[in-house]
Amino acid sequence: MDKNKSRRKFPKGVFSYIVIGILGIGIIISIIVLEYKKDEPDISVLWQNILLSILCSVVASIFFILIQKVFTRDDNKELGKQLDIIETSLRRQNELYDSGILSIHPKAHFDKEDDFWRNIIDNTDNRLDLIGHSLSNWFKNEYRDIFCEKIIKMLEQEKEVRIILSANKFEPELVRQAFLKKISKNSLNKVEKTILYFYELAERIDENKKQFLKVYVTDLKEVTYLYIRTDYQCIISPYILSPTNNQNSFLLELQSGTKYAKTFEDDFNDMIERLESINLSLQKLEIIKNMEIVQYIKCDNRYAGSDWNREKTIKLVFQDDNRKYEVGYFEHYFNDRFIKSVIELPISYGCPSKCKFCASAAIDDFSQMNADQMQKLFEYIYFNKFLYKKDYVLLTLTGTGDLFFNAENVREFLLRLSTYKNLYVTLSSCLWNLQLIKMFDQLSDKLRIRNIQLTYISSKENIIRNIIPIYQERKIDFDEIVNYIKSSNKKYYRINYILIEGLNDTIEDFNILKNILIEIKDKIIVRISRLNENKSTKRNNLHPTSIEIMKQFKELLSEAGIKSYIFYSEKNDNMNCGQLITEKE
Repeated sequence: MDKNKSRRKFPKGVFSYIVIGILGIGIIISIIVLEYKKDEPDISVLWQNILLSILCSVVASIFFILIQKVFTRDDNKELGKQLDIIETSLRRQNELYDSGILSIHPKAHFDKEDDFWRNIIDNTDNRLDLIGHSLSNWFKNEYRDIFCEKIIKMLEQEKEVRIILSANKFEPELVRQAFLKKISKNSLNKVEKTILYFYELAERIDENKKQFLKVYVTDLKEVTYLYIRTDYQCIISPYILSPTNNQNSFLLELQSGTKYAKTFEDDFNDMIERLESINLSLQKLEIIKNMEIVQYIKCDNRYAGSDWNREKTIKLVFQDDNRKYEVGYFEHYFNDRFIKSVIELPISYGCPSKCKFCASAAIDDFSQMNADQMQKLFEYIYFNKFLYKKDYVLLTLTGTGDLFFNAENVREFLLRLSTYKNLYVTLSSCLWNLQLIKMFDQLSDKLRIRNIQLTYISSKENIIRNIIPIYQERKIDFDEIVNYIKSSNKKYYRINYILIEGLNDTIEDFNILKNILIEIKDKIIVRISRLNENKSTKRNNLHPTSIEIMKQFKELLSEAGIKSYIFYSEKNDNMNCGQLITEKE
Protein backbone atom coordinates (compact mmCIF):
# COMPACT_ATOMS: atom_id res chain seq x y z
CA MET A 1 0.00 0.00 0.00
CA ASP A 2 1.25 3.54 -0.89
CA LYS A 3 1.47 5.68 2.23
CA ASN A 4 1.10 8.97 0.25
CA LYS A 5 -2.30 7.96 -1.11
CA SER A 6 -3.64 7.65 2.41
CA ARG A 7 -3.18 11.38 3.23
CA ARG A 8 -6.41 13.52 3.49
CA LYS A 9 -6.73 16.55 1.10
CA PHE A 10 -8.04 18.70 3.98
CA PRO A 11 -6.36 18.00 7.29
CA LYS A 12 -8.36 18.60 10.43
CA GLY A 13 -6.65 22.00 11.10
CA VAL A 14 -8.09 23.66 7.88
CA PHE A 15 -11.69 23.15 9.02
CA SER A 16 -10.81 24.61 12.41
CA TYR A 17 -9.41 27.76 10.76
CA ILE A 18 -12.56 28.21 8.57
CA VAL A 19 -14.79 27.94 11.65
CA ILE A 20 -12.74 30.59 13.48
CA GLY A 21 -12.86 32.87 10.41
CA ILE A 22 -16.66 32.60 10.09
CA LEU A 23 -17.06 33.37 13.78
CA GLY A 24 -14.78 36.43 13.42
CA ILE A 25 -16.76 37.78 10.41
CA GLY A 26 -20.00 37.19 12.29
CA ILE A 27 -18.75 39.18 15.25
CA ILE A 28 -17.73 42.11 12.97
CA ILE A 29 -21.13 42.17 11.23
CA SER A 30 -22.86 42.06 14.61
CA ILE A 31 -20.79 45.04 15.82
CA ILE A 32 -21.66 47.10 12.68
CA VAL A 33 -25.38 46.30 12.92
CA LEU A 34 -25.50 47.16 16.61
CA GLU A 35 -23.61 50.41 16.08
CA TYR A 36 -25.87 51.60 13.22
CA LYS A 37 -29.03 50.86 15.21
CA LYS A 38 -28.04 53.65 17.56
CA ASP A 39 -29.53 57.09 17.01
CA GLU A 40 -26.06 58.57 16.61
CA PRO A 41 -23.48 55.96 15.47
CA ASP A 42 -19.84 56.57 16.53
CA ILE A 43 -17.66 55.65 13.52
CA SER A 44 -14.38 55.74 15.47
CA VAL A 45 -15.71 53.33 18.11
CA LEU A 46 -16.99 51.11 15.29
CA TRP A 47 -13.54 50.82 13.76
CA GLN A 48 -11.99 50.18 17.17
CA ASN A 49 -14.42 47.30 17.79
CA ILE A 50 -13.78 45.87 14.29
CA LEU A 51 -9.98 46.00 14.80
CA LEU A 52 -10.32 44.52 18.29
CA SER A 53 -12.46 41.70 16.88
CA ILE A 54 -9.90 40.94 14.13
CA LEU A 55 -7.08 40.95 16.74
CA CYS A 56 -8.99 38.54 18.98
CA SER A 57 -9.60 36.20 16.01
CA VAL A 58 -5.88 36.20 15.14
CA VAL A 59 -4.88 35.54 18.78
CA ALA A 60 -7.47 32.75 19.03
CA SER A 61 -6.11 31.16 15.81
CA ILE A 62 -2.51 31.27 17.08
CA PHE A 63 -3.55 29.85 20.45
CA PHE A 64 -5.51 27.07 18.76
CA ILE A 65 -2.55 26.16 16.53
CA LEU A 66 -0.24 25.92 19.57
CA ILE A 67 -2.69 23.71 21.46
CA GLN A 68 -3.10 21.51 18.40
CA LYS A 69 0.68 21.09 18.12
CA VAL A 70 0.89 19.96 21.74
CA PHE A 71 -2.15 17.69 22.06
CA THR A 72 -2.87 16.41 18.52
CA ARG A 73 -1.10 13.31 16.99
CA ASP A 74 0.23 13.44 13.52
CA ASP A 75 -1.95 10.69 12.10
CA ASN A 76 0.02 10.51 8.90
CA LYS A 77 3.29 9.73 10.74
CA GLU A 78 1.62 7.20 13.04
CA LEU A 79 -0.03 5.41 10.14
CA GLY A 80 3.29 5.40 8.29
CA LYS A 81 5.05 3.77 11.24
CA GLN A 82 2.41 1.06 11.50
CA LEU A 83 2.66 0.32 7.79
CA ASP A 84 6.47 0.08 8.11
CA ILE A 85 6.14 -2.44 10.95
CA ILE A 86 3.67 -4.54 8.95
CA GLU A 87 5.88 -4.42 5.88
CA THR A 88 8.98 -5.46 7.90
CA SER A 89 7.11 -8.33 9.56
CA LEU A 90 5.81 -9.59 6.23
CA ARG A 91 9.30 -9.43 4.74
CA ARG A 92 10.81 -11.36 7.65
CA GLN A 93 8.04 -13.94 7.57
CA ASN A 94 8.59 -14.44 3.84
CA GLU A 95 12.34 -14.77 4.42
CA LEU A 96 11.75 -17.42 7.09
CA TYR A 97 9.41 -19.45 4.94
CA ASP A 98 11.69 -19.05 1.93
CA SER A 99 14.57 -20.32 4.10
CA GLY A 100 12.88 -23.65 4.71
CA ILE A 101 10.46 -23.39 7.62
CA LEU A 102 7.84 -26.07 7.07
CA SER A 103 5.57 -25.22 9.99
CA ILE A 104 5.27 -23.45 13.34
CA HIS A 105 2.74 -24.84 15.79
CA PRO A 106 2.22 -25.35 19.52
CA LYS A 107 3.74 -28.65 20.57
CA ALA A 108 0.29 -29.90 21.54
CA HIS A 109 -0.74 -29.53 17.88
CA PHE A 110 1.88 -32.08 16.80
CA ASP A 111 1.07 -34.41 19.69
CA LYS A 112 -2.51 -34.61 18.40
CA GLU A 113 -1.36 -35.35 14.85
CA ASP A 114 -1.21 -39.14 14.88
CA ASP A 115 1.11 -39.36 11.87
CA PHE A 116 3.49 -36.46 12.58
CA TRP A 117 5.97 -38.09 14.97
CA ARG A 118 5.56 -41.52 13.41
CA ASN A 119 6.48 -40.17 9.96
CA ILE A 120 9.52 -38.34 11.29
CA ILE A 121 10.80 -41.50 12.99
CA ASP A 122 9.93 -43.86 10.16
CA ASN A 123 11.35 -41.70 7.39
CA THR A 124 14.92 -41.42 8.67
CA ASP A 125 17.45 -44.14 7.93
CA ASN A 126 20.87 -42.53 8.22
CA ARG A 127 20.69 -39.77 10.78
CA LEU A 128 19.21 -39.30 14.24
CA ASP A 129 20.46 -36.57 16.60
CA LEU A 130 18.53 -35.35 19.60
CA ILE A 131 18.86 -32.80 22.42
CA GLY A 132 16.48 -32.75 25.36
CA HIS A 133 15.97 -33.30 29.07
CA SER A 134 14.48 -36.81 28.99
CA LEU A 135 12.50 -39.30 26.95
CA SER A 136 9.30 -38.28 28.71
CA ASN A 137 9.75 -34.75 27.31
CA TRP A 138 10.03 -35.92 23.71
CA PHE A 139 7.14 -38.21 22.80
CA LYS A 140 4.09 -39.92 24.19
CA ASN A 141 4.64 -43.54 25.27
CA GLU A 142 3.52 -44.90 21.90
CA TYR A 143 6.03 -42.81 19.95
CA ARG A 144 8.75 -43.34 22.56
CA ASP A 145 8.65 -47.06 21.78
CA ILE A 146 8.75 -46.36 18.03
CA PHE A 147 11.70 -44.01 18.59
CA CYS A 148 13.67 -46.63 20.55
CA GLU A 149 12.92 -49.32 17.98
CA LYS A 150 14.30 -46.97 15.33
CA ILE A 151 17.49 -46.56 17.42
CA ILE A 152 17.96 -50.33 17.57
CA LYS A 153 17.43 -50.67 13.83
CA MET A 154 19.96 -47.92 13.06
CA LEU A 155 22.55 -49.36 15.46
CA GLU A 156 22.19 -52.80 13.91
CA GLN A 157 23.05 -51.12 10.58
CA GLU A 158 26.03 -49.40 12.30
CA LYS A 159 24.48 -45.93 11.90
CA GLU A 160 25.47 -43.47 14.64
CA VAL A 161 22.81 -42.14 17.01
CA ARG A 162 23.81 -39.09 19.10
CA ILE A 163 21.77 -37.95 22.09
CA ILE A 164 22.48 -35.07 24.48
CA LEU A 165 20.68 -35.08 27.84
CA SER A 166 20.76 -32.19 30.27
CA ALA A 167 20.27 -32.24 34.01
CA ASN A 168 20.92 -30.33 37.22
CA LYS A 169 21.60 -33.62 38.96
CA PHE A 170 22.75 -36.96 37.57
CA GLU A 171 23.88 -39.98 39.61
CA PRO A 172 25.06 -42.85 37.34
CA GLU A 173 25.50 -45.21 40.29
CA LEU A 174 21.78 -44.92 41.07
CA VAL A 175 21.04 -45.87 37.46
CA ARG A 176 23.20 -48.97 37.80
CA GLN A 177 21.47 -49.91 41.04
CA ALA A 178 18.08 -49.59 39.34
CA PHE A 179 19.37 -51.58 36.35
CA LEU A 180 20.44 -54.38 38.73
CA LYS A 181 16.96 -54.20 40.36
CA LYS A 182 18.50 -53.22 43.70
CA ILE A 183 16.46 -50.02 43.94
CA SER A 184 13.19 -48.90 42.39
CA LYS A 185 13.40 -46.83 39.21
CA ASN A 186 10.87 -44.49 40.83
CA SER A 187 13.74 -43.11 42.92
CA LEU A 188 15.42 -41.80 39.73
CA ASN A 189 14.90 -38.38 38.19
CA LYS A 190 13.81 -37.94 34.55
CA VAL A 191 17.30 -38.00 33.05
CA GLU A 192 18.33 -41.01 35.15
CA LYS A 193 15.19 -42.84 34.01
CA THR A 194 16.10 -42.05 30.41
CA ILE A 195 19.63 -43.45 30.91
CA LEU A 196 18.09 -46.54 32.51
CA TYR A 197 15.86 -46.89 29.45
CA PHE A 198 18.97 -46.81 27.25
CA TYR A 199 20.68 -49.40 29.47
CA GLU A 200 17.75 -51.72 28.92
CA LEU A 201 17.75 -50.91 25.23
CA ALA A 202 21.48 -51.63 25.01
CA GLU A 203 20.87 -55.14 26.37
CA ARG A 204 19.22 -55.90 23.02
CA ILE A 205 22.23 -54.75 20.98
CA ASP A 206 25.36 -56.73 20.10
CA GLU A 207 28.45 -55.65 22.07
CA ASN A 208 30.25 -54.46 18.93
CA LYS A 209 27.26 -52.27 17.95
CA LYS A 210 26.95 -50.36 21.26
CA GLN A 211 29.73 -48.00 20.23
CA PHE A 212 27.38 -46.35 17.70
CA LEU A 213 25.04 -45.17 20.45
CA LYS A 214 26.48 -41.93 21.87
CA VAL A 215 24.73 -40.63 24.97
CA TYR A 216 26.03 -37.43 26.57
CA VAL A 217 24.97 -35.72 29.79
CA THR A 218 25.60 -32.02 30.29
CA ASP A 219 24.52 -29.24 32.61
CA LEU A 220 20.98 -27.92 32.24
CA LYS A 221 22.27 -24.43 31.46
CA GLU A 222 24.03 -25.72 28.34
CA VAL A 223 20.75 -26.67 26.63
CA THR A 224 18.12 -24.06 25.88
CA TYR A 225 16.08 -25.86 23.24
CA LEU A 226 14.81 -29.27 22.19
CA TYR A 227 16.33 -30.43 18.90
CA ILE A 228 15.58 -33.40 16.64
CA ARG A 229 17.65 -33.91 13.48
CA THR A 230 16.75 -36.58 10.91
CA ASP A 231 17.51 -37.18 7.23
CA TYR A 232 14.91 -34.66 6.07
CA GLN A 233 13.90 -32.47 8.98
CA CYS A 234 15.18 -30.35 11.81
CA ILE A 235 12.72 -29.81 14.68
CA ILE A 236 13.48 -26.94 17.09
CA SER A 237 11.61 -26.01 20.23
CA PRO A 238 12.98 -23.10 22.29
CA TYR A 239 12.29 -23.47 26.01
CA ILE A 240 10.19 -20.38 26.76
CA LEU A 241 9.97 -19.48 30.45
CA SER A 242 7.16 -17.30 31.77
CA PRO A 243 5.05 -17.09 34.96
CA THR A 244 2.30 -19.15 33.33
CA ASN A 245 4.35 -21.45 31.08
CA ASN A 246 7.49 -23.26 32.18
CA GLN A 247 7.52 -25.70 29.28
CA ASN A 248 8.42 -25.44 25.60
CA SER A 249 5.46 -23.71 23.94
CA PHE A 250 5.91 -24.38 20.23
CA LEU A 251 7.82 -26.41 17.65
CA LEU A 252 9.57 -25.00 14.62
CA GLU A 253 9.91 -27.49 11.77
CA LEU A 254 12.77 -26.70 9.36
CA GLN A 255 13.64 -28.22 6.04
CA SER A 256 17.00 -30.00 6.11
CA GLY A 257 19.87 -28.26 4.34
CA THR A 258 18.62 -24.68 4.75
CA LYS A 259 20.72 -22.01 6.42
CA TYR A 260 18.51 -21.92 9.51
CA ALA A 261 18.65 -25.68 9.92
CA LYS A 262 22.42 -25.55 9.45
CA THR A 263 22.74 -22.99 12.27
CA PHE A 264 21.23 -25.43 14.76
CA GLU A 265 23.12 -28.36 13.28
CA ASP A 266 26.41 -26.48 13.73
CA ASP A 267 25.42 -25.64 17.30
CA PHE A 268 24.67 -29.32 17.95
CA ASN A 269 28.02 -30.39 16.49
CA ASP A 270 29.86 -27.76 18.54
CA MET A 271 28.19 -29.06 21.68
CA ILE A 272 29.15 -32.64 20.79
CA GLU A 273 32.74 -31.53 20.26
CA ARG A 274 32.81 -29.88 23.70
CA LEU A 275 31.31 -32.97 25.29
CA GLU A 276 33.54 -35.52 23.54
CA SER A 277 36.19 -35.13 26.23
CA ILE A 278 33.52 -35.62 28.89
CA ASN A 279 31.49 -38.25 27.09
CA LEU A 280 29.17 -40.22 29.34
CA SER A 281 28.27 -42.75 26.68
CA LEU A 282 26.77 -46.04 27.76
CA GLN A 283 30.15 -47.68 27.40
CA LYS A 284 31.72 -45.29 29.90
CA LEU A 285 28.74 -45.49 32.22
CA GLU A 286 29.38 -49.20 32.49
CA ILE A 287 32.72 -48.24 34.09
CA ILE A 288 34.59 -51.54 34.27
CA LYS A 289 33.24 -54.74 32.81
CA ASN A 290 32.07 -57.12 35.54
CA MET A 291 32.51 -54.39 38.19
CA GLU A 292 29.57 -52.89 40.06
CA ILE A 293 28.99 -50.43 42.88
CA VAL A 294 28.01 -52.28 46.03
CA GLN A 295 28.13 -49.39 48.50
CA TYR A 296 27.48 -45.66 48.25
CA ILE A 297 27.87 -43.72 51.50
CA LYS A 298 27.65 -39.99 52.26
CA CYS A 299 28.58 -38.01 55.34
CA ASP A 300 29.61 -34.53 56.53
CA ASN A 301 32.56 -33.99 58.82
CA ARG A 302 34.43 -31.19 60.59
CA TYR A 303 38.18 -31.00 59.98
CA ALA A 304 41.35 -29.22 60.89
CA GLY A 305 42.97 -28.86 57.46
CA SER A 306 45.33 -26.59 55.52
CA ASP A 307 42.76 -24.15 54.10
CA TRP A 308 39.46 -25.84 54.92
CA ASN A 309 37.54 -26.96 58.01
CA ARG A 310 34.54 -28.89 56.69
CA GLU A 311 34.25 -31.84 54.32
CA LYS A 312 31.37 -33.48 52.46
CA THR A 313 32.41 -37.05 51.79
CA ILE A 314 31.17 -39.76 49.44
CA LYS A 315 32.68 -43.24 49.51
CA LEU A 316 31.92 -45.66 46.67
CA VAL A 317 32.80 -49.34 46.87
CA PHE A 318 33.28 -51.13 43.55
CA GLN A 319 33.35 -54.91 43.43
CA ASP A 320 35.12 -57.02 40.84
CA ASP A 321 34.77 -60.74 41.51
CA ASN A 322 35.73 -61.02 45.22
CA ARG A 323 37.82 -57.82 45.35
CA LYS A 324 36.50 -54.49 46.57
CA TYR A 325 37.96 -51.09 45.68
CA GLU A 326 37.10 -47.94 47.61
CA VAL A 327 36.95 -44.60 45.81
CA GLY A 328 36.51 -41.31 47.67
CA TYR A 329 35.00 -38.03 46.53
CA PHE A 330 35.36 -35.03 48.85
CA GLU A 331 34.19 -31.43 48.75
CA HIS A 332 36.21 -29.11 50.98
CA TYR A 333 34.74 -25.96 52.53
CA PHE A 334 35.98 -23.23 54.79
CA ASN A 335 32.80 -22.69 56.81
CA ASP A 336 30.28 -22.29 53.94
CA ARG A 337 32.77 -21.19 51.26
CA PHE A 338 33.60 -23.90 48.73
CA ILE A 339 37.37 -24.50 48.37
CA LYS A 340 37.95 -27.51 46.09
CA SER A 341 36.84 -30.95 44.92
CA VAL A 342 39.03 -33.98 45.64
CA ILE A 343 39.05 -37.45 44.07
CA GLU A 344 40.86 -40.17 46.02
CA LEU A 345 41.75 -43.33 44.07
CA PRO A 346 43.19 -46.71 45.00
CA ILE A 347 46.10 -47.94 42.89
CA SER A 348 46.03 -51.59 43.93
CA TYR A 349 44.04 -54.24 45.74
CA GLY A 350 45.82 -54.68 49.06
CA CYS A 351 49.32 -53.42 49.73
CA PRO A 352 52.62 -55.26 50.44
CA SER A 353 53.83 -52.55 52.86
CA LYS A 354 51.51 -53.81 55.62
CA CYS A 355 51.83 -50.54 57.56
CA LYS A 356 50.41 -51.16 61.01
CA PHE A 357 48.53 -47.83 61.03
CA CYS A 358 46.65 -48.55 57.75
CA ALA A 359 43.42 -50.53 57.32
CA SER A 360 44.64 -52.04 54.03
CA ALA A 361 47.15 -54.10 56.05
CA ALA A 362 44.23 -56.42 56.82
CA ILE A 363 43.85 -57.32 53.11
CA ASP A 364 45.80 -60.52 52.52
CA ASP A 365 45.99 -60.49 48.73
CA PHE A 366 47.73 -57.98 46.46
CA SER A 367 47.13 -57.13 42.80
CA GLN A 368 48.07 -54.06 40.79
CA MET A 369 45.44 -51.92 39.12
CA ASN A 370 46.25 -51.12 35.51
CA ALA A 371 46.01 -47.67 33.89
CA ASP A 372 42.63 -48.48 32.27
CA GLN A 373 41.06 -49.37 35.60
CA MET A 374 42.34 -46.24 37.29
CA GLN A 375 41.25 -44.05 34.39
CA LYS A 376 37.72 -45.44 34.32
CA LEU A 377 37.27 -45.00 38.07
CA PHE A 378 38.61 -41.45 37.79
CA GLU A 379 36.32 -40.59 34.86
CA TYR A 380 33.33 -42.03 36.67
CA ILE A 381 33.70 -39.47 39.49
CA TYR A 382 34.98 -36.63 37.29
CA PHE A 383 32.04 -36.72 34.87
CA ASN A 384 29.36 -37.84 37.30
CA LYS A 385 30.08 -34.80 39.50
CA PHE A 386 30.47 -32.39 36.53
CA LEU A 387 34.00 -31.62 37.74
CA TYR A 388 35.02 -30.40 34.28
CA LYS A 389 33.12 -27.21 35.22
CA LYS A 390 35.29 -26.59 38.30
CA ASP A 391 38.32 -24.34 38.28
CA TYR A 392 40.33 -26.60 40.57
CA VAL A 393 40.10 -30.37 41.09
CA LEU A 394 42.60 -32.36 43.15
CA LEU A 395 43.34 -36.02 42.43
CA THR A 396 45.07 -37.84 45.28
CA LEU A 397 46.54 -41.32 44.82
CA THR A 398 46.37 -41.91 48.56
CA GLY A 399 43.78 -44.67 48.65
CA THR A 400 44.66 -48.34 48.95
CA GLY A 401 48.18 -49.19 47.78
CA ASP A 402 51.61 -47.61 47.59
CA LEU A 403 52.80 -46.35 44.21
CA PHE A 404 56.24 -47.90 44.88
CA PHE A 405 54.68 -51.26 43.97
CA ASN A 406 52.77 -49.99 40.90
CA ALA A 407 54.83 -47.07 39.61
CA GLU A 408 54.68 -47.83 35.86
CA ASN A 409 50.89 -48.23 35.75
CA VAL A 410 50.43 -45.06 37.82
CA ARG A 411 52.80 -43.16 35.52
CA GLU A 412 50.91 -44.30 32.39
CA PHE A 413 47.58 -43.35 33.99
CA LEU A 414 48.81 -39.87 34.95
CA LEU A 415 50.14 -39.17 31.46
CA ARG A 416 46.62 -39.74 30.12
CA LEU A 417 45.34 -36.94 32.35
CA SER A 418 47.47 -34.17 30.83
CA THR A 419 44.46 -32.85 28.85
CA TYR A 420 42.47 -32.15 32.05
CA LYS A 421 43.44 -28.50 32.48
CA ASN A 422 41.75 -28.02 35.87
CA LEU A 423 43.36 -31.08 37.46
CA TYR A 424 46.10 -31.13 40.13
CA VAL A 425 47.72 -34.26 41.55
CA THR A 426 49.05 -35.38 44.94
CA LEU A 427 51.34 -38.43 44.97
CA SER A 428 52.14 -40.24 48.21
CA SER A 429 54.39 -43.10 49.26
CA CYS A 430 56.06 -44.59 52.33
CA LEU A 431 58.88 -45.87 50.12
CA TRP A 432 60.22 -42.96 48.10
CA ASN A 433 63.75 -43.44 46.81
CA LEU A 434 65.85 -41.30 44.49
CA GLN A 435 64.84 -43.18 41.34
CA LEU A 436 61.12 -43.06 42.13
CA ILE A 437 61.01 -39.39 43.08
CA LYS A 438 62.93 -38.43 39.91
CA MET A 439 60.47 -40.44 37.77
CA PHE A 440 57.46 -38.50 39.02
CA ASP A 441 59.28 -35.17 39.19
CA GLN A 442 59.74 -35.48 35.42
CA LEU A 443 55.95 -35.56 34.98
CA SER A 444 55.67 -32.01 36.30
CA ASP A 445 56.20 -30.72 32.74
CA LYS A 446 52.97 -32.44 31.70
CA LEU A 447 50.95 -32.45 34.94
CA ARG A 448 50.14 -29.90 37.62
CA ILE A 449 51.62 -31.59 40.69
CA ARG A 450 50.30 -30.13 43.94
CA ASN A 451 52.30 -32.33 46.31
CA ILE A 452 54.79 -35.15 46.34
CA GLN A 453 54.09 -36.47 49.83
CA LEU A 454 56.62 -38.41 51.90
CA THR A 455 55.15 -40.40 54.78
CA TYR A 456 57.37 -40.05 57.87
CA ILE A 457 57.11 -42.02 61.11
CA SER A 458 60.52 -41.85 62.71
CA SER A 459 64.26 -41.83 62.05
CA LYS A 460 64.78 -44.51 64.70
CA GLU A 461 65.34 -47.84 62.94
CA ASN A 462 63.63 -50.00 65.56
CA ILE A 463 60.43 -47.92 65.46
CA ILE A 464 60.13 -47.56 61.70
CA ARG A 465 60.84 -51.26 61.01
CA ASN A 466 58.19 -52.22 63.53
CA ILE A 467 55.49 -49.86 62.21
CA ILE A 468 56.27 -50.37 58.47
CA PRO A 469 57.39 -54.02 58.17
CA ILE A 470 58.53 -53.63 54.54
CA TYR A 471 61.44 -51.52 55.91
CA GLN A 472 62.90 -54.75 57.24
CA GLU A 473 63.56 -55.71 53.60
CA ARG A 474 64.07 -52.30 51.96
CA LYS A 475 66.19 -49.56 53.47
CA ILE A 476 65.09 -46.01 52.60
CA ASP A 477 67.81 -43.36 52.70
CA PHE A 478 65.84 -40.32 53.90
CA ASP A 479 68.96 -38.13 53.96
CA GLU A 480 69.50 -38.84 50.24
CA ILE A 481 65.95 -37.63 49.47
CA VAL A 482 66.46 -34.49 51.58
CA ASN A 483 69.64 -33.69 49.62
CA TYR A 484 67.76 -34.18 46.33
CA ILE A 485 64.98 -31.80 47.45
CA LYS A 486 67.67 -29.31 48.50
CA SER A 487 69.06 -29.25 44.95
CA SER A 488 65.63 -29.23 43.28
CA ASN A 489 63.86 -26.11 41.99
CA LYS A 490 60.47 -27.61 42.93
CA LYS A 491 58.56 -26.48 46.01
CA TYR A 492 55.72 -28.97 46.15
CA TYR A 493 57.17 -31.52 48.60
CA ARG A 494 55.20 -32.40 51.73
CA ILE A 495 56.09 -34.46 54.81
CA ASN A 496 53.15 -36.41 56.23
CA TYR A 497 54.12 -36.97 59.87
CA ILE A 498 51.66 -39.49 61.38
CA LEU A 499 51.74 -39.03 65.15
CA ILE A 500 51.36 -42.18 67.27
CA GLU A 501 51.12 -41.97 71.03
CA GLY A 502 54.27 -43.08 72.83
CA LEU A 503 56.21 -43.85 69.63
CA ASN A 504 57.06 -40.60 67.87
CA ASP A 505 55.39 -37.78 69.79
CA THR A 506 58.09 -36.52 72.13
CA ILE A 507 60.00 -33.22 71.94
CA GLU A 508 63.10 -35.30 71.11
CA ASP A 509 61.32 -36.83 68.09
CA PHE A 510 60.15 -33.39 66.96
CA ASN A 511 63.63 -31.89 67.24
CA ILE A 512 65.14 -34.73 65.19
CA LEU A 513 62.77 -34.02 62.29
CA LYS A 514 63.15 -30.25 62.68
CA ASN A 515 66.95 -30.53 62.34
CA ILE A 516 66.59 -32.75 59.25
CA LEU A 517 64.22 -30.32 57.50
CA ILE A 518 65.80 -27.01 58.46
CA GLU A 519 67.96 -26.90 55.32
CA ILE A 520 64.96 -27.40 53.00
CA LYS A 521 62.41 -25.36 54.94
CA ASP A 522 61.65 -23.15 51.91
CA LYS A 523 60.70 -26.14 49.75
CA ILE A 524 58.56 -28.27 52.03
CA ILE A 525 55.49 -28.16 54.24
CA VAL A 526 54.76 -30.56 57.10
CA ARG A 527 51.32 -32.08 57.60
CA ILE A 528 50.98 -33.04 61.25
CA SER A 529 48.48 -35.92 60.96
CA ARG A 530 46.58 -37.48 63.80
CA LEU A 531 46.37 -41.27 63.63
CA ASN A 532 42.95 -42.54 62.50
CA GLU A 533 42.02 -45.71 64.33
CA ASN A 534 40.97 -48.88 62.51
CA LYS A 535 41.08 -52.62 63.02
CA SER A 536 44.79 -52.70 62.26
CA THR A 537 45.70 -49.96 64.79
CA LYS A 538 43.60 -51.67 67.44
CA ARG A 539 45.18 -55.04 66.71
CA ASN A 540 48.64 -53.49 66.99
CA ASN A 541 47.75 -51.40 70.06
CA LEU A 542 48.44 -48.07 68.34
CA HIS A 543 46.68 -44.93 69.57
CA PRO A 544 46.43 -41.30 68.38
CA THR A 545 48.35 -38.64 70.26
CA SER A 546 46.58 -35.64 71.80
CA ILE A 547 45.68 -32.44 69.94
CA GLU A 548 47.71 -30.47 72.51
CA ILE A 549 50.91 -32.33 71.58
CA MET A 550 50.19 -31.76 67.87
CA LYS A 551 49.92 -28.03 68.58
CA GLN A 552 53.23 -28.09 70.46
CA PHE A 553 54.92 -29.69 67.46
CA LYS A 554 53.43 -27.07 65.10
CA GLU A 555 54.71 -24.27 67.34
CA LEU A 556 58.20 -25.80 67.40
CA LEU A 557 58.30 -25.99 63.60
CA SER A 558 56.96 -22.45 63.29
CA GLU A 559 59.75 -21.10 65.51
CA ALA A 560 62.24 -22.77 63.17
CA GLY A 561 60.60 -21.17 60.11
CA ILE A 562 59.16 -24.46 58.82
CA LYS A 563 55.60 -24.26 57.41
CA SER A 564 53.15 -26.81 58.82
CA TYR A 565 49.49 -27.43 59.56
CA ILE A 566 47.49 -29.78 61.77
CA PHE A 567 45.31 -32.37 60.04
CA TYR A 568 42.59 -34.43 61.70
CA SER A 569 38.88 -35.19 61.59
CA GLU A 570 36.58 -34.48 64.51
CA LYS A 571 34.63 -37.66 63.77
CA ASN A 572 35.94 -41.22 63.52
CA ASP A 573 33.57 -42.88 61.04
CA ASN A 574 35.79 -45.05 58.81
CA MET A 575 35.70 -42.37 56.10
CA ASN A 576 39.12 -40.83 56.80
CA CYS A 577 42.75 -41.36 55.77
CA GLY A 578 44.04 -44.85 56.55
CA GLN A 579 40.52 -46.20 57.02
CA LEU A 580 38.24 -48.43 54.91
CA ILE A 581 34.47 -48.21 55.04
CA THR A 582 34.28 -51.93 54.24
CA GLU A 583 35.76 -52.66 57.68
CA LYS A 584 32.30 -52.01 59.11
CA GLU A 585 30.91 -55.12 57.43
